[in-house]
Amino acid sequence: MRSRLYGHVFGLVSLVSLLMATAVSCTRGANDPEDRAVEHAEARSTELQSAASQADSMSALLPGARIDRPQLAQLLGDRVPAAVGESCPVLGQSCAPQAFAATTACGGFSDTCDSSGTQSGVFVDFVCLNIAGQATCTGVVNQTPVTVACSRSQLCIGQYVQVCVPMPETAVTLSQTIDTGTSALCSTCSTTSGIDACVIAGRSISVAAGTTARVTGSRPLILIASQQITISGTLDAASHRGVSDGPAANAGPCSSGRNPDIGVGGGGGWGGSFSTTGGNGGESPFDAGPGIAPATMPITGLRGGCPGGNGGHSDTGGRGGAGGHGGGAALLLAGQEIRIDTGGVITASGAAGNGGTPGMDGGGGGGGGGTGGMIVFDAPTVRVPGQCFANGGGGGGGGGGTGQEGGSGGGESTAPNQRGTGGSAPIRAGAGGDGAFGVSQATPGRDSPNLGGAGGGGGGAGLIRVFATTQEGTTDLAHVSPRPQ
Repeated sequence: MRSRLYGHVFGLVSLVSLLMATAVSCTRGANDPEDRAVEHAEARSTELQSAASQADSMSALLPGARIDRPQLAQLLGDRVPAAVGESCPVLGQSCAPQAFAATTACGGFSDTCDSSGTQSGVFVDFVCLNIAGQATCTGVVNQTPVTVACSRSQLCIGQYVQVCVPMPETAVTLSQTIDTGTSALCSTCSTTSGIDACVIAGRSISVAAGTTARVTGSRPLILIASQQITISGTLDAASHRGVSDGPAANAGPCSSGRNPDIGVGGGGGWGGSFSTTGGNGGESPFDAGPGIAPATMPITGLRGGCPGGNGGHSDTGGRGGAGGHGGGAALLLAGQEIRIDTGGVITASGAAGNGGTPGMDGGGGGGGGGTGGMIVFDAPTVRVPGQCFANGGGGGGGGGGTGQEGGSGGGESTAPNQRGTGGSAPIRAGAGGDGAFGVSQATPGRDSPNLGGAGGGGGGAGLIRVFATTQEGTTDLAHVSPRPQ
């Protein structure tokens, strides 16, 4: 087939040359030696011009066109056979396997998730031809353009969790509230390793300086970029007492601790446990025992943090404060680099526990703080000159008795090296414990000195994991808390 094709091409060139030579001879005289010399020179020039035209016909890709190695590199990329341009043993014989050269992009998909399309192109044969007197392996266009089946290219990356999406074509900037259960930004055709998540894909993904992208909802958040993810503003996947929960907060599995007792003053609720154990609740006199924090559990998959326990009620009307919710879950994947700029923040910290309310004689116990959530970075390079933290929330303060106020809700972490502080309490009640941060454990709620409620325990630390060959700033507790595992 290939030798016949080459023969047809050579024959066509020869025929054109012969016709031109005949036309010249009819004008000048067929038997004139000088005219015959001119005819031969012009015919040879025409043949050389035809060969040059074939070499320059990459854009037209006409059947029989010869394509040199630089032009083949434009068509085939790294699929150009090594034999091209090298000497070959037998003229007219194949010297490398046939290759398909696309002239259009893969398209014609039925929707954004359809991966089966078509594209146009030509097949290129590699034939041993006489080029400048040397038997050389040469690319030759095989036939007229054809249409073949193709598949949409995908981006599949991830060591901790592999995620695959259609290859992103646009840059994405986040600056709004994202509900991972309902947001239109969540891809409808991503695949993950057994995790139901909101996947947002882009060629690059960024949060601009001075802006906040707050993330809530029932599913974890996954950001995947073929190039880089840059956080110059705030990506907030934390839970905030009375405001919002981070993505997949409290989704579990989470262990429950021992609930506090009901008494004249209620016992304090236990702090949630995640990568570290939460603080126990405080104890109130008159048989109101404290909440006991649960043990930690193995953390698998991508999941949010765990809640703190509720404070105990007072049997004289004081109500225990509700426990704080765990922080959210976020996975960032990039083909090149993840960077949190100076001034940039990613937080998945836990919410604080609520304070107990006052009763007739004694008050309710404070709620325990929620744990930090989970943040995972997965890229060849991860740099954190900014801040990233998943600290525990503070426990709520216990409520006072007659004529006294309720306990204050606990505080929430605002930086890697700042703990969520325990809530204050009236003089007859106990204050809340502090949440975990850095390498510091959560502290227990304070016991009530009298009839008031006891304080809730602080929430345990979240979990940060980094999968990267090059890391900067990830082990500095002034920038990242808790220390990545």
